[in-house]
Amino acid sequence: MASKGTEVWFSWLRELENEGYDSSLSDSESEHSDHNTASEQLDSEQSEAEIAECLLADNFYLGKDKQTRWGKHMPHRPRNVRTGARNIVSHPPCVKGIAKNVDTILESWAQRLNLQELWVDDGTAPNSFRATMSIKRFAMLLRALRFKDLDTREARKKVDNNLAPIRNIFEEFITKYSSYYQVGEYVTIDEKLKAFRGCCKFHQYIANKPGKNGIKIYALVDARMFYTRRLEIYGGKQPEGPYRTNNRASSVVKHLITSISNTGHNITMDNYFTSVELAEELLRDHKLTIVGTFHKNKSEIPPLFLDT
Repeated sequence: MASKGTEVWFSWLRELENEGYDSSLSDSESEHSDHNTASEQLDSEQSEAEIAECLLADNFYLGKDKQTRWGKHMPHRPRNVRTGARNIVSHPPCVKGIAKNVDTILESWAQRLNLQELWVDDGTAPNSFRATMSIKRFAMLLRALRFKDLDTREARKKVDNNLAPIRNIFEEFITKYSSYYQVGEYVTIDEKLKAFRGCCKFHQYIANKPGKNGIKIYALVDARMFYTRRLEIYGGKQPEGPYRTNNRASSVVKHLITSISNTGHNITMDNYFTSVELAEELLRDHKLTIVGTFHKNKSEIPPLFLDT
């Protein structure tokens, strides 16, 4: 902090010299100064530190941790200046893959049919469904469908004890999400609780959620189009291996943003995820900015901000 103030202090002195201020000393003054160099240097260093503190006090609010600085004014941005690299979106929103060939609204929704409509015999549904099985048998198979392979269950449980039954199909869904659409410059990260009361090791109870009981899912979503780019299921503690991850809020964010790292996007998040440390890391290492709310008990917040 002092070094910043010292730099400003010397800059001010240089401006005075440029305006005609003579900082040189006479012979007698020079002799006198030789005897007091040490004491004057101490006084000078002390005064520079005090000046630095005053300058910072005029421009920043200091957090309770005595380290985090919050600017009192919006940073001045000169006109006709190029946009900073961290704010340039290198991947603009667009349709990707085979979705590019869809030209009409009807084509984009062609496969989104009611289950009953797939078995109608009026010529509007593919014949393959009715030729394969009846709709009642399809419904029965759907209820009995399981994703566990008994032959590999024990091997998979050693590294993926909780999500092994759905891991493959879930990751296929995530791959499809990123294959057809590139999210816009503004995205949102949040959590949702999928209501569920069955037997599950990573079942969650969250009192302030509508369903209260269920499976917690983290999501990265386009803030304007509401398109889901990435999902991550909270699977609890996993065995040692590739699926054992840190479940801290900051770690969850870093998992979700891997597909948009270094793209200049802005992320909106709530106080469960937001921290000064995370904001600085995303800006420094991933060229991403965030907008978020803060818990009032964070040590980085100046006491003045809490006086409402």
